Amino acid sequence: MSVISITVLGGSKSAAVVKAVRSLSKASIAEVTWALETEAPVFEHEIFDNEIEGTFALVRKFLDKSEELSLSLVIEEDGAAISPRILRDIMLSFDEIRIGVRELGEFRHS
Repeated sequence: MSVISITVLGGSKSAAVVKAVRSLSKASIAEVTWALETEAPVFEHEIFDNEIEGTFALVRKFLDKSEELSLSLVIEEDGAAISPRILRDIMLSFDEIRIGVRELGEFRHS
């Protein structure tokens, strides 16, 4: 299991930030505002779950939105700090492995 948590630093609770975080986290406005004010994680999720494609899409949207809004993030994988670039690389590597396995399976069945 690999749990990713994302925390927004700086206590920013502007309407744009709250709206962006809420749309991605599906948390209530109060929960999002509290997390932003206290610098608690706004996203915690098992990254390699049964819905991996949806999870990856959500994480990518979150990273893209944070760059767009110039948010300062702390990202942790199982409690160890990682950069947004490392998180993107993890997802890219997994995507490449999944494609390779699919192609190998198609080759075996042809």
